[in-house]
Amino acid sequence: MIVFLLAALSIPWTPDLERAIQIQLQYTKDPAQTAVLESLRELKSLEGVSEVPLGKIRVTGYYTPLVYTHEAAQKHAKMQGSALVKSRKGVVKLMSYRGKKSGKELYRLLGDLPRGASGTPLVPGYSAAVDPERIPYGSVLLTQIEGKPRLLFAQDTGGKVRRNHEIDVYMGIGEKARQEALKLHRPREISLLSLSFQE
Repeated sequence: MIVFLLAALSIPWTPDLERAIQIQLQYTKDPAQTAVLESLRELKSLEGVSEVPLGKIRVTGYYTPLVYTHEAAQKHAKMQGSALVKSRKGVVKLMSYRGKKSGKELYRLLGDLPRGASGTPLVPGYSAAVDPERIPYGSVLLTQIEGKPRLLFAQDTGGKVRRNHEIDVYMGIGEKARQEALKLHRPREISLLSLSFQE
């Protein structure tokens, strides 16, 4: 296993990144990944963190459509995992696809925030769908997007991600998010972050 130290690498620190770290800290159960998250939150840098390369993995993007009928929400939820449906009164609810049981498609109306399969609220640009058998929920990942280092947090999954061994980055809600999602589709070097061992 090759481990690279990352102290010199500068991560663009944003309010969304802060929020993603806070959310991940609430939901992760892995003590090693909790330690990475606490270090990131405290130092606001990759100091003391190392990367274990996972190789080149195809990175794609996904989004939550905002639609106005239950039929359209079900169609999108089946493809994307969830969709936001807006009523005539302006009330927005998340429709989640729950799979099939006895040949019948199952959907569920939830709150108004998109959540991953791990139960975690999704943060655009930072939440990622993974194959949890290869990359466990709670993992902190590093890649390059638009030429800049980007942290990703394993919070979601999907059939396509599992079948194709991809990582799918959540890009937000609506048409603008769809356009951003389409820009991501290509293989990228991905690393798992861990704390460096101090002697």
